[in-house]
Amino acid sequence: MLRYLLDNKVSFRDDSILVNGYIPHYPSTFTVRSPNFFAEAARTMPTVLELEHYGTVKKLGNWTAAEGSSLAKHGGGKTGPDFFRGALELLQATYIGYHGYAREWIEDNPQLTVELLNRCGYWFFPDFVQIADRLVAGRAAEMKVRWRNRGVARAYFDYQLVVRLEGAGQAEVRLPAGNTRWLPGDKTWDETYSPAIPGTLPPGEYQLKIKLYSPQTQRDVKLPLKADRTDRDGFYSIGTVVVAAPGE
Repeated sequence: MLRYLLDNKVSFRDDSILVNGYIPHYPSTFTVRSPNFFAEAARTMPTVLELEHYGTVKKLGNWTAAEGSSLAKHGGGKTGPDFFRGALELLQATYIGYHGYAREWIEDNPQLTVELLNRCGYWFFPDFVQIADRLVAGRAAEMKVRWRNRGVARAYFDYQLVVRLEGAGQAEVRLPAGNTRWLPGDKTWDETYSPAIPGTLPPGEYQLKIKLYSPQTQRDVKLPLKADRTDRDGFYSIGTVVVAAPGE
């Protein structure tokens, strides 16, 4: 059955995180009964996590691991948010739900909400960008970027790295980003790109800018860089380079 579902691109959703009856039986997997199903599915498609009804979790004392609650007895000192975090990572979930009233959830968990939003799915960080400070019009440059995925899942569509030069003229190059290789975890992913510098670009000093773009959804993929590095077109300023004319 598992093989049939995966072969037909049917993913998995777990709606049972912190269900009271599961806590005594599956505490070591944060109430996830079949983590192997999700490990298989997450290789090729998004998975989904949803909490037991948030109001029910609170009522039974399992959100705070209140004295006498099932989580206090079997959770090994962990709280409801700890189980939510653990299940999120174990399931490699792209989509998550708290299963309750939005106002109640956000009033109770403002910081946790931001944390979980950043952790679910992928979260791409460019650790560094390396490029020569002098480029030549009409030639391809070599640009190295070290990427890190601080989310819990991979991206399932190919994105583009868009490189822009702004100065006496303007040029923009789109390149395959290689992002579907950037798996979550401590490992970093080094990519080497070769943006072609147009031969018609006037010599001078230029601002080098980059962004990730999703052709499938026709939207930018935001990067966790400081707001003052971002322009109105969604590009992130990396630094200054000089473009020289051929033969200079």
